[in-house]
Amino acid sequence: MQLEYSWTPYAESVGGIDSVLNCFLSYAERHWPGHIEVKSLGGVEGESGASRCAARTAIRPICGRRRSLVPVNLRFLVSLWWDKTPPGGERVLFLQRSDHALAYLGDDAPPLVLYIHGSSEHLHLPSESKLRWLRAFMPLLEEGAIRRARHIFVCSERGRSYYAQRYPRWAGRFEVLPGAVDGSRFRLLGTQAARRELGLDQDAFLVLYVGRIEEVKDPLLWARAFERVCARLPNARAAILGTGALAPQLLGWLEEHGISKRLLCCKSVPEAELALWYNAADALLLTSHFEGSPKVVVEALACGTPVVATDVGDLPEMLAYGVPLAICKSRDAAALSEAVVKYAGTRKKECPEFVRSHACATVYRHVLEVLQAVAEGA
Repeated sequence: MQLEYSWTPYAESVGGIDSVLNCFLSYAERHWPGHIEVKSLGGVEGESGASRCAARTAIRPICGRRRSLVPVNLRFLVSLWWDKTPPGGERVLFLQRSDHALAYLGDDAPPLVLYIHGSSEHLHLPSESKLRWLRAFMPLLEEGAIRRARHIFVCSERGRSYYAQRYPRWAGRFEVLPGAVDGSRFRLLGTQAARRELGLDQDAFLVLYVGRIEEVKDPLLWARAFERVCARLPNARAAILGTGALAPQLLGWLEEHGISKRLLCCKSVPEAELALWYNAADALLLTSHFEGSPKVVVEALACGTPVVATDVGDLPEMLAYGVPLAICKSRDAAALSEAVVKYAGTRKKECPEFVRSHACATVYRHVLEVLQAVAEGA
């Protein structure tokens, strides 16, 4: 099998799909040793750039060239076009974007499994893409990929319903794939212990922002909600774990409104440290315009950390597990802050059923089974 996605190791911010890809690769390498080849297209090798023994399986995170005015996704697509592996063997394309299928239009193209992390339903919402003007063509590209795909993963039941109604002829190809979490890393460790390790105040009420600081995440809505939390809780503090184009604007807003002193840090942190921050926090606040299956929410809940979020992605399906999750139907700072404050003084609890259903071993084992079935039936 061959997995292909444009991945830039020099990027200042890491997107959710990149994180999901890294997690999937890690699982696949552990459970299919000797069947993985990591290859770079475009001239830059990532940390995993060394080639491995390749047998029936080739999973390839693709890197773009170092910084350029040409968007990395376009460079990646051109690289795919010129670097296509000759057909043959048990080869399956596992694409993370429908437009990447443009590189494989011939009759000899291998079978395709598609993972749609968002949906064309959200094309009208904000995006940091340099190719926003191409969005008008995305439904056509998406339909072409869906027409060819043998199996299609989507992130939520509402996404499956949207595509089933849009493409009733191929409705049976769509399957909901929940977000996956490494339960050995993201687990309940204890708030006090985590704060001691991070050197944080034990008495603070800590609210997290985790992710890219971009328009699609609506960081200014997060800031307005946090300002209201500060008005209610004198011990409220925040940590912003991420970087992005709107970071200066976000920090400037906090300074202008007199709450910058409540901010403990604004930085990217490695995944190992991120688990400590989830455990140290009293709540994670997510204000995105849209998501597929937000990885930060799955990770936080696996650590027992309460989450307050706008109504995006597969969050409504998570409520069935009894997790500490509050979903605000309106994009209103007052409603979000009220939900955050309600978690003050609550004790964290483990959610074993949620963790089992979203565990990497559960989710990614199924993905590998589907890829293998498609390869054998090709």
